[in-house]
Amino acid sequence: MSGRRMPVRIQEIPLTGEWEGWTITAQLNPPLKVYEGLVSGKLEQIAPALSLVLKSWNFVDAEGNDLPAPTEQVIRDHLPLDLVTEIATQYSEAQTKLPKA
Repeated sequence: MSGRRMPVRIQEIPLTGEWEGWTITAQLNPPLKVYEGLVSGKLEQIAPALSLVLKSWNFVDAEGNDLPAPTEQVIRDHLPLDLVTEIATQYSEAQTKLPKA
């Protein structure tokens, strides 16, 4: 064993617009299979992929109660499409700013 480890890039990402003040903490360099799910355009693949890249968030429900940690089921049960779209937009933007190795 060499003691080397695969770099894992975790970053807090602020959301914008009506979601200002909301943040996600996400892995910006997930395995390719996870990334394929994110960009598939298929809802049945997006929620599982999001649950693997999202490490935490500060999201609340319509009554202002904190949402549980971002699991596939919580994402499916609680996040509206416009919020998922904003997550995808800001996540993609953050990925473009990754330092080149």
